[in-house]
Amino acid sequence: MSPRRAIQNGGDLERHALIQQFAIAKLPGYVYGVTHPAWPGHVKIGKTTLPKKRLSNYNAGCPHRMFKYAFKIAVANCHAAEAAAHNRLLTWNVAGTEWYRIHPDDAFALLACLPQKEDCLVPDVD
Repeated sequence: MSPRRAIQNGGDLERHALIQQFAIAKLPGYVYGVTHPAWPGHVKIGKTTLPKKRLSNYNAGCPHRMFKYAFKIAVANCHAAEAAAHNRLLTWNVAGTEWYRIHPDDAFALLACLPQKEDCLVPDVD
């Protein structure tokens, strides 16, 4: 492949990545905290657009269906909101995971007013 063609293809790939990033950035959804009784004092922070399906996925590997939402926060941009949530909770991170050594109520208090939200709400749990 010629250098000119490689640059052109690279530009196309970069443009495609930017388009995808812009499309993802507009995705409304939820930032959530999930708990499991086997790990008291810990919460897993994630994002989803389909909360019931996401919780079902966690419990598919748990025969007693013990994963529960501690909170769900509606956000206009779930990808950016999750990144902001992980950044706010960095001090409590269990290295290499999306789990945090922090009580779910404390995690919610730190995340309740994520910048992507239009207003602050109380936890939304099923």
